[in-house]
Amino acid sequence: MATVILSSCVKLQFGNYLKTFLLFGVIFLNTRFLIAQKRSIDVTELGNWLSVSNPCISNDGEFVGYNTEVPAGYTTPKKNVTLIIRSQNGTWKKEIPNGQNFTFLENSRFGVFTVNDSLYMIEIGKDPVKFVADASLFDFPAAGQNNWIAYQLKNETKDVVLRDVASGQERIFPNAESFAFDRSRQHFLIQLNDSKDSCKCTVLKLLSLPKMETKEIWSSDLLKDAKVNPSSLIFDGRGKQLLFSTTTNDSPESATIWYYNTSMDRAKIKVSAQTAGISGYTIGSITGFSQNGKWIFFNLQEPWSNKIKDSTAASVDLWSYKDAILQPAQSELPATKTLTAVMQSNADAALRIFGETDKIETFPDKITGDFIVIADNYVFQHNYFPTWWKWSKQPVLSVMSLVDGHKIPIGGKDWNQNIGTAGLSFSPLGKYLIFFDSKIGSYFSCELATGKIINVTKGVSVKLTDDFEYGEYNLRSQVGQDIFWFTNDKAFIIYDNYDMWKIDPAGGVAPRNLTRGYGTKTQTQLRLLHEPTLEEPIDDLTDRVLLVGFNILNKYNGFYQGFLIRNIDPQLLTMGPYTYYHAPSQAPAKYIGFDEGMEPLKVANAKCWLVKRQSVTNAPNYFITRDLKTFTPVSDIQPQKDINWINGELITWKEDDSSILQGILYKPEDFNPDKKYPVIIHHYRRFSDRLYEFPMPNLTRGDMNIPWFVSQGYLVLTPDIHFLPPEKAGKGTSEQAYNAIISAVNYLSKLSYIDTKRLGIQGHSFGGGTTSYIITKTSVFAAAAEASGLTDLVSGYSTLIPFYPPGTRVETMDKQLTLETQMGGTLWAEKDRYLASSAVLNADKVKTPLLIMHNKLDGQIQWRQSVELYLSLRRLGQKVWMLQYDNEDHTVIDDVNALDYTIRLTQYFDYYLKGKLPAKWMTEGVPAKLKGIETGYAPDESGAKP
Repeated sequence: MATVILSSCVKLQFGNYLKTFLLFGVIFLNTRFLIAQKRSIDVTELGNWLSVSNPCISNDGEFVGYNTEVPAGYTTPKKNVTLIIRSQNGTWKKEIPNGQNFTFLENSRFGVFTVNDSLYMIEIGKDPVKFVADASLFDFPAAGQNNWIAYQLKNETKDVVLRDVASGQERIFPNAESFAFDRSRQHFLIQLNDSKDSCKCTVLKLLSLPKMETKEIWSSDLLKDAKVNPSSLIFDGRGKQLLFSTTTNDSPESATIWYYNTSMDRAKIKVSAQTAGISGYTIGSITGFSQNGKWIFFNLQEPWSNKIKDSTAASVDLWSYKDAILQPAQSELPATKTLTAVMQSNADAALRIFGETDKIETFPDKITGDFIVIADNYVFQHNYFPTWWKWSKQPVLSVMSLVDGHKIPIGGKDWNQNIGTAGLSFSPLGKYLIFFDSKIGSYFSCELATGKIINVTKGVSVKLTDDFEYGEYNLRSQVGQDIFWFTNDKAFIIYDNYDMWKIDPAGGVAPRNLTRGYGTKTQTQLRLLHEPTLEEPIDDLTDRVLLVGFNILNKYNGFYQGFLIRNIDPQLLTMGPYTYYHAPSQAPAKYIGFDEGMEPLKVANAKCWLVKRQSVTNAPNYFITRDLKTFTPVSDIQPQKDINWINGELITWKEDDSSILQGILYKPEDFNPDKKYPVIIHHYRRFSDRLYEFPMPNLTRGDMNIPWFVSQGYLVLTPDIHFLPPEKAGKGTSEQAYNAIISAVNYLSKLSYIDTKRLGIQGHSFGGGTTSYIITKTSVFAAAAEASGLTDLVSGYSTLIPFYPPGTRVETMDKQLTLETQMGGTLWAEKDRYLASSAVLNADKVKTPLLIMHNKLDGQIQWRQSVELYLSLRRLGQKVWMLQYDNEDHTVIDDVNALDYTIRLTQYFDYYLKGKLPAKWMTEGVPAKLKGIETGYAPDESGAKP
């Protein structure tokens, strides 16, 4: 055996100066295998990492397009992109450097794309043709939608060209200011500077496609003022109606809203300062049309205050116990209050204004009839208001008629706790409102014509509420939000944890389990693959539907054939150790650096899909399938193939209370079970669901980058932590995290290839806070690293943190009551729990070296939290370092800073877990006067120890 010392020097150009980073590693190898050994990940690899993006497929399913790209950053100052267009059978292929924004047109024969400022057309099977140079403001259809495109030239007259790419038909509009298609691309609206009677005017022209029939619908000469320009142009969902606003001489008081529909010759004034009910307000922005196009929504502003400050008065902030909003936040409130107004679109109905004491809780695009949902007694007008405030009435949720104003209360005084407004669903024809009461755990239907409210899921035999019990799978906050309608308002679909149910909104038909309990029996979450919208509900006669499945035990992902009419079990199409796609209610929590899959792209005119497939060992790539059983690759980008990549193993163990936990143990590709490996435990809440997601190598910016550290010779364990509410668990979340992680350590200690004397732990944000707590309870870890964590729950509970806009400070009283830091009550109600969970107050028990990273501009957890822990450990003589990066927030964004953090975190763990020489910054520090001059990366060869 020979000892081979590998050293790499990476030189990177950042800005106008050169930084040289020296990374040292000692690897013991048998020299006869040295040539064949795959290399480790380094910064050069990160700067050249290739991936696929922006897929599309032709309407006939015969051709696909996508980009391969290397992102800008690291060693690549400019994004490197290539457009790939190819036949699915591989007989024809084009690669276009710097090609972007590609889309197929409706007939599948043509495609369009851009290269820098040039627009290209390609006839499939031939070479691309550039037909526009120096263009901007491209507007392409969605893949396969139709053949119409629009673009603006960079010439003196700013011409806009409207073109049918397939036929070559086009129209040129000189002196254009802006343009837009409606959603269906059947109408084209353009704003032009025109001349009338030797006077320059602004005009709006509407073209009906494909005949290009043109109608001038508005001109500024209507107002006898050439300085009037339209703005906020909004079509309704069907492209039949249009709203826009104007101001004269940029005066807000002159704001006017105009209305047009395709049966009219010209647009007309809909709302102005003279409109009844507007007096005392200024017309603000247009929100849009309701989903059915019957109602329009816009904002009103109260007038500016004319009060003048008394120059002789004291400049003092007076903080009162009755201040609903703290003084620092009050100073950042808008100068005027914004209200919401509603009018009927094609009739002069009465204006209704909301926002003084009530608030609309449904978005316009979800309003299908003549009703909205409002919150009466509304005082929560911004994010600064504390949820515990007791000096005001609690809002009451009601359904309100926009026609006559009558209300139907639906939520009682506790609406904000029990009914999630995100899950309110009007039926497509506007007959019903469905809402979910989380306290009762049921869906309710309100028949809008009669006001009758009934529990429509009383007959569902399983729990529909979120469940935090150990061993059970929770719905990740999607409960009450997934409601999918059939046509004619006859029924809707909901999900439980595993299965799908058909519910009658009238309550006359008992709920039916569409998947017959198959999901529960197999522990597979079943969801609609293509979830319908209000605009396109499920046809009543539809039987066969495609489902996406995710098995929570083995983490397999795939597809099923489901049935909505026939009473039979779902039929398996494919399930395997891959990630294809997760529906929102079955998706693992979104983790930076992991690819979560893609909803398959369905071909319009053929039974064919373009899917993305990946695993921990196979990078994401695109595949064609005609049956969702067999998959033919159309891309094969594997940037990890020449690297000592990683494998992920799903492990299962029991916690002390016999609860079953899972986690992923990541190992290097060249893993040798006869060796002893150091292990870093990286934790947050629940990571095992991402077992078959491809982990993207990157710099560490908060959460440690797993491929980087595994490639450096570490094993990394990401254990699940199932949190119970403290009142059920009898302990806080920090102690629950400790129990789960120590049980994972106990499991690792039984594996022959684990070096239990070389264990590390790392966490960020909530994971950073629990890391700090854990090392007050155990000395099993040789090194710990925490980033941006909460370390003192007492001071953290009663302080102010930064908020938007910059300079604002808001209280953190609610922070400890969230899911992340469930303490079960206030500081005074759960005093012992707060004290026991605070690392600062138990710092005298810490024996583990700690590396902290926390930045002064952190807007989520105040920087002083880490300063407290650093000062405490320093005073106690414990080994502690703290990194603070200028101009960074909760994570490290700038590449230079992220590279620095990655290097220091690697050197830190390398010393304590691998026995390498310490870096000089660990033994000597870096004086403030040498900040930005000396890095301290070099190894300390003097024999000094931290």
